[in-house]
Amino acid sequence: MEILPILNKIKYNSIIQASVHVTAVVAIIVFALIEIRIPMISIFRDTKLELLLSNQKFSDAISSILSSIIAAYVFYIIVDWVPKRRKRRETKYVLNSLIASVLDAYRRERVFGHETAIQYVDRKCLEKLWLDAQIILLSKNESHYLALKFAVETADSRLEDFRNALPLAMQLSPERSLHWLMIIDKIRLLAEYYSNLPSIPQDSIHLINRNDESNPVQQFKANMNFRFLEIIEEVRIWLFSI
Repeated sequence: MEILPILNKIKYNSIIQASVHVTAVVAIIVFALIEIRIPMISIFRDTKLELLLSNQKFSDAISSILSSIIAAYVFYIIVDWVPKRRKRRETKYVLNSLIASVLDAYRRERVFGHETAIQYVDRKCLEKLWLDAQIILLSKNESHYLALKFAVETADSRLEDFRNALPLAMQLSPERSLHWLMIIDKIRLLAEYYSNLPSIPQDSIHLINRNDESNPVQQFKANMNFRFLEIIEEVRIWLFSI
């Protein structure tokens, strides 16, 4: 799939839509001024502009054109703009639910998080306060090994879903499309740890959350912690900074 031409097309469509809104606003303002018939500003009195604007036939013609533009704009809002806004909201809901599937497996330390249907994922992990709190904790390497393990398992099972969801992100905007690619990359880096998950001796399980040499998986946990921190940071940008 050639991504850049599609992104350029999306950007072009966004510019066209903005132009339509601006044109409609100008038309409404001018139409209102004509109908209200505000007295001519002193600097334009006794000029050709005053003669033109005071001509009833000219005013009627302009009013007719402007009313047609306004009517077409109202039709556009009802038939095209509102449905697209609804579709955009539904698309973001799907993409955010996909993100939440990985974060929820971490937040609730769900053993079967990778098997949970996406419609049953708890979306509380998308709240700004929770994300900010996790960034602080993960920056200090204060995470639980099992929470990271379950996030890795879910990332591995959902990686293809993230990749296949790229066309949905491309429907939103070029900026969001590029950022979704960054999220895919971070999910991939976390998922790579799945095939390397270590076997932990039974007598060492109580040490797996420590950040010292007594932890048999100290470095592995630190690496997963770092990769998950990257995901959290990208998700926060995706949700609140774009």
